Amino acid sequence: MQNNFNINANFDKYIQSFLDENKKLNLISKNDEKFLYEKHIFDSLAVKLFFQKYGEIQNILDIGCGGGFPCVPVAIEFPHLQITGIDSIQKKINAVNNIKNTLHLDNLNMICGRIENFSSLKYDLILFLEPDVEWVQDGDRSEIIASDREKYGNMINASQ
Repeated sequence: MQNNFNINANFDKYIQSFLDENKKLNLISKNDEKFLYEKHIFDSLAVKLFFQKYGEIQNILDIGCGGGFPCVPVAIEFPHLQITGIDSIQKKINAVNNIKNTLHLDNLNMICGRIENFSSLKYDLILFLEPDVEWVQDGDRSEIIASDREKYGNMINASQ
């Protein structure tokens, strides 16, 4: 498998909307703003490597989505997928909802809460940076496989 991918969507409007929200809430550090595309958007879209290997899915849960990474770039790049972002900080959810509304991202749903309170959620793929679930790393791949796949589904550690 080749570890590269093309980005099809235009992220200019998203970048402007994100930077507007970042001025109000500091979703990422000011120093990271100049690397928004490279450090956040491009990294968020690495899920394309999963799709290249396993095929596309229908829905994704982003646990601890914070300022909307990776859920917003994934929702932009894959408008046919249903994306849900969950975070426990209402201010961040509000900021991402503002971005969502500005960009008319009908395939993105934001939830304020902790994942422990939503154990009945079922998704084809779960993305996270710091998991609140037990997990094991599968070999030398950056994919994280849930110890209970029936409960959590397929998981990718987006920080790898």
